[in-house]
Amino acid sequence: FSRTVENLARSRATLQALVKLLDDVTNMVIADHIQHEVVKAVQFIDQSSSQLEAGFLTNAYTLSQKALVASEKAFFDPSMLALLYFPEDSKYAIYVPLFIPMAAPVVSSLFQAIKLYKQLRSARQQQGAEKLKTS
Repeated sequence: FSRTVENLARSRATLQALVKLLDDVTNMVIADHIQHEVVKAVQFIDQSSSQLEAGFLTNAYTLSQKALVASEKAFFDPSMLALLYFPEDSKYAIYVPLFIPMAAPVVSSLFQAIKLYKQLRSARQQQGAEKLKTS
């Protein structure tokens, strides 16, 4: 009886920790297989609680074990753990050094194009002024 109650409490605590984690890490994407494990865990918790109330201790214990396994599979899934170690702020630290070398030639070319445009515009204005003087 006590192991069943302990399994149910640990399953609920694991699912609550998962909910808190998802609330804290806003950019975390939940895969379908994780959602499936969470749904299974909740169903096993409900079934185990019902079996426990009805006095079927063996069935309740078996279902509580399944609930614990499903909740821990969802919480400790490798795809979620990888996202925990890659916070939002780290993206800038990773991508900025990659894009600066590519951005430098683009910005340099942009400045050269602006300089050329100004030179051509001033040359046309001078040609237009000379035409006015000669006519």
